[in-house]
Amino acid sequence: MQDVKLFGKYSYDDVDFSQLDPALVDYISVHEKQHVMVPHTAGRYVHKRFQKVSCPLVERLCNHLMSRGRNTGKKLLAIRIVEHAFDIIALSTGQNPIVTFVKGVQYCGAREDSTRIGVGGTVRRQACDVSPLRRIDQALSLITEGVRKAAFRSSRNIAECLADELIAASNNDQTSYACRKKDELERIAKSNR
Repeated sequence: MQDVKLFGKYSYDDVDFSQLDPALVDYISVHEKQHVMVPHTAGRYVHKRFQKVSCPLVERLCNHLMSRGRNTGKKLLAIRIVEHAFDIIALSTGQNPIVTFVKGVQYCGAREDSTRIGVGGTVRRQACDVSPLRRIDQALSLITEGVRKAAFRSSRNIAECLADELIAASNNDQTSYACRKKDELERIAKSNR
């Protein structure tokens, strides 16, 4: 069988799972079964609990990009944005953008968060561990939120902002909005232990 490549350009085989956080390996869905050429499977991933784990990770990024305001429901626009951003990543870094994206998602998910606990009418915050699926959801949300904020009223288009955000996130750089927010969440959780 012929090797399936994302957008017909980028191979999924370059992702090295030994370099990833062991907790996230089962939840970062770039395995053989989730190899797609176009990140649009038209799947119904909300009917069962935890079924969205089987949704390809790049498609989940597209779905997060098309939420909020004017881009609602425009999946083809979101797919084009991701493809253009991946082209920019491949040109500027010289490495596979899928690897860059997976590393960025790994670094942007907070490992520890704080939750509200109400006792006798008073509410206090308590630190808690974050599940791997929540880490990935949170990372995708923070990445797309940072991209939207960077592209708003800017001369750079959203694909360039997405490429910059993913490159910075894969290097665990503080110029990434998602990495800054993740560190802030972990710092707050540490103070609430």
